[in-house]
Amino acid sequence: MTAPECTTALVLEQVSNKLKMKSWARIQNPVGFLLTSVPSAAQAAISASKRREQAKAEGEIASATKEAQRRLQLEQELAAWRKAEEAFEALSQARKQELVNQERQRFLREHPEYRDRAHLPGWEQSFRSRAIKAFLADTGPPARDLTLLPTEL
Repeated sequence: MTAPECTTALVLEQVSNKLKMKSWARIQNPVGFLLTSVPSAAQAAISASKRREQAKAEGEIASATKEAQRRLQLEQELAAWRKAEEAFEALSQARKQELVNQERQRFLREHPEYRDRAHLPGWEQSFRSRAIKAFLADTGPPARDLTLLPTEL
């Protein structure tokens, strides 16, 4: 045991634990018992504490690494989305409208239950986003589902 790890409180706790034992009747030399058993019990407590601290630190490092990877992935996806959006905006107005109309038709084929709502505000932006996503899939790396229904906006 080193001094910084072995505090008075820890030693007193280990002595208290040993004094609470029910087998004192069998112990012939109580002082000798305490002198030999308390240091090993304190060392075991210190080792357990170190293992818990190390596991906690490793968990925090793993969590931070996972969060950094997730953040990097999201930044890459956002950069890809912005590039696709810029490329989409560079298209002629007629081509953009054609792509948006294709996505509207594709969506309504897949979800006919929305046909009566497709003209409401918000849907045009949704179809535009779907067109950009399709454009990105055709011209660049595959995108995650970056579109939202108007109810999610």
